[in-house]
Order: sequence, then C-alpha cells, then structure tokens
Amino acid sequence: MKQIKANLIYFDANQLEDYFLDSTYKKAYDIFIGDDLEISNTSEVYNDTVFIFTGRIYNGILTTINTMQRDGEEFYNYIPVEDIGKIWVRGKNFPYKKFENTGIEIINSKEVTEIADSKDKTYDYLKEFMPKSELIEFKADGSIEKSVALSSVTSLTSFVAKPTNGLKGEGIVKIEDLDQLNNFIYKAEKGKWIIQEFIECIDYKPLNIKGTHDIRLIIVNEDIVGISIRKPVKGGWLCNVAQGGSIKVLDAKDISQEVMKDMEGLKTSVINALPKSFKKAVFSIDFCNTKDGFKIFELNSYPGIRSSYKSYIEAIKEWFNSK
Repeated sequence: MKQIKANLIYFDANQLEDYFLDSTYKKAYDIFIGDDLEISNTSEVYNDTVFIFTGRIYNGILTTINTMQRDGEEFYNYIPVEDIGKIWVRGKNFPYKKFENTGIEIINSKEVTEIADSKDKTYDYLKEFMPKSELIEFKADGSIEKSVALSSVTSLTSFVAKPTNGLKGEGIVKIEDLDQLNNFIYKAEKGKWIIQEFIECIDYKPLNIKGTHDIRLIIVNEDIVGISIRKPVKGGWLCNVAQGGSIKVLDAKDISQEVMKDMEGLKTSVINALPKSFKKAVFSIDFCNTKDGFKIFELNSYPGIRSSYKSYIEAIKEWFNSK
C-alpha cells in the first residue's frame, strides 16, 4: 500500500477542551478527518490529517492525540517524524526548534507567529494603521519600564489596557481617566501591557454594521477566505465572543464586490508593511471602521475556524495536499 505523509494540526494542550467541547469548532475540524483513521506504530497508511497537542519527540516518534473521533473518546497515536508532511500551528507554544532541519513544512513560520501573537510587535510594524499605543512593562519588583519606541498616549482621555500576549479579550480593561490609569498601574499583574487609545467605531454600511463592532478578516496565502463580524453584548464594548459578544460569519464566496474591494485594500496595505513571511501564512486582521477609516486592533496567527468558512477550509486542505 502506498504510504501517505501525515499532516498534523498542532494545538496547545490547554486549547483542546476550549476548542473541541464547542460544537461549532468540532464540526469544522471534523471535516479534516476521514473515517478511515488507521495509525499505529507499524501502520503503513496515514489519514490526511491528525492532531498533535504537545509536539514532544521521543526517539524520533511524535505523540499525537485525536479528540475529534468516536464521540469524544481520546485516541493516542504515534507517528515517526520522517512520516510527517506538514504541521499547521494553532497555538502559541509550538516547539519550532525541535522541528528545524526535519524537512517538515510548518504553517505558520515562527516569525509570523511571534509578530501576530504579540501586540507590541504588531504595533512595531503596523503603527500607522493602529490606535496610538504605548508599551508598559510591570516588573516583579514593582517598578515600571516604559518603552520609548511607541508613541505617547498621555494626552488621550480614554484608554484600553491589554496584556501583550492576551487571548479572547481576557485581561482587557477600559480606563476613562488618569485616576483609573493610576489605579490600574497600581494593581496590574507583572508583564508587558499595551496602553492603547480607545477608538470609537462608526457604522460600516456595506456590511450593514451599526455602532461598536469588530471585523475579523481571515487570510490564507494572501487570499481573503472569510470575514466575521463581532458585536458586544448590549451596553458593552468588548466584541470577543468569549466575553459574551455575538458573531456573524461570511464565507469569501458570500462577500460582495464592494466589501471585497475595501478588504483587499486593507489586506494589501497590511501585508506590504509586514515581513515577507506573511505572504505565505494563515492569519487574521481585527479592525473596525472609524471616522478616520479602518483602524486595526491586532493580528491573530490562528483565527477560529467554523464549518461555514468553506473557502477557509478549502484553502487549508489545498495547502495540505500540495507538494
């Protein structure tokens, strides 16, 4: 029987429960897995895609886990490193160094992941498209180190404080005045934070969006494959679904020409401002419409995937199947 390379999708261990207990995510990832999964230490046939959660290598064998099959029952498998074709990185802790010089194609590169998942590094490249921001690092000894590389926000009247490596809107605080800022600084956990200008969103008529919103533009190899429109709970301002916001998903095939023209313009400007590695990558741009045009909040190197994102899924499967 002809041997097929195993293509893997990497998740951080703490993501498995978050992703796969949510039926919207599980349904999407089920599409990548057939019913003919046959993997063991001696198997000569591999399914197109399996899932890894640690990236640990023991004597040239990679431990994998499949949490998507057979009513959630977990199946642990073992794959020789030489049998791996591609790995799609869907987490922050992927051990890039362990896979150097293995011949395995990694989606995304370390550079893409580091820039997209760090708000301060994103700002270094995209400050002209983003709200004014300042990096502040709270040291373990209680001292504060301010970056001189980022523009000052001290003249602004409303701020948002974000941990530089945060996810799902966790830890984000809105600050209305300097007293609240001082109180935040006093209580903040150690680490790096972005203090960012609070942006007022305005309606974006081509997508029939009114008021506060967040638009996520999903890109695979420079192609727009989907859009999600997120809105906060009534009276709120955080649009993250994990914080109670709502979401509307549009596949690339359902995006009007008018909207696509606007999105292509933003995408091209952003990619041209980033390193060349972003031309062959999977990532998203989060932004909103303002009186000064689109303003970017952040990038994400592993945007959420849902079964309604048919173009997104097709693009990844095509990448997996390419030589």
